[in-house]
Amino acid sequence: MLTSTQVIIVLCLATGLLAFSARRLGVLGLALQVLLRTVLVSQTLLRPVLYAQLGLGLAACLILLVAAGSVAHLQRQRRRDAVDPLARMGSLFGIFCVALAGFAAAGLQRAFRLPGLPADALLTCYWLLLAGMLLAATESSVLGQGLATMTALNGFEVAFLYMDNGLLMTALLGLLEIGLALVIGVLSEHQVQRLNQEEAG
Repeated sequence: MLTSTQVIIVLCLATGLLAFSARRLGVLGLALQVLLRTVLVSQTLLRPVLYAQLGLGLAACLILLVAAGSVAHLQRQRRRDAVDPLARMGSLFGIFCVALAGFAAAGLQRAFRLPGLPADALLTCYWLLLAGMLLAATESSVLGQGLATMTALNGFEVAFLYMDNGLLMTALLGLLEIGLALVIGVLSEHQVQRLNQEEAG
C-alpha cells in the first residue's frame, strides 16, 4: 500500500498532467489515476476482478489515446492560424484548478468522512471528483471535457468500490468506463472532422 505522501504525489502528477495537456499527456495522467485506483481498492476486490477492472481502465485509456492523436494532428495543422478552435484557457489556469481541487479535497476529507472509507481513498475520491468537474468547465474540446469527466468518474469509482464491491456493480462500472471512452472518442473524431470540413470549405 502507498503512504499518504505517496498518494498525494501521485494525485498531483496524475491531475497535473491532465491540467497541463488535454491530449496524450492527459491520457497518461488518466492512466496514472487508473493505477492509483487499482492500488487503493486492491484490498476490497478479488484478484481476478481487480485485474479485469485494471484491464478495462487501461483499455479505455488506449481508446482515448487514439482520439488524442487525431486532436494533436489537427492542432499541429492549425498552429499557423491566428485562432485555434480547440485552444484551452491555459495550462497555468488548469494547474490552479487542480491546486484548488487539492486544497478543497483536503478540507472535505477532514470535514465529511464517509464510514468505511480510509483517509487516502476519501482524499483521492474528493480530489479526482473536484479536479474533474473544474477541468471540465475550462475545456473547449470534446476530448478535454471527456478526460475531465473520466477523472471525476475515477474519483466516484474509488468510493463506490469500497462501499459495494460486488461482481455485478464492478462489471457495470467497467462497462460504463469503456462506453464513456468510446463515446468521447467518437465525439472527438466528429469534432475534428467538422473542423477539417470548415477549413476546407
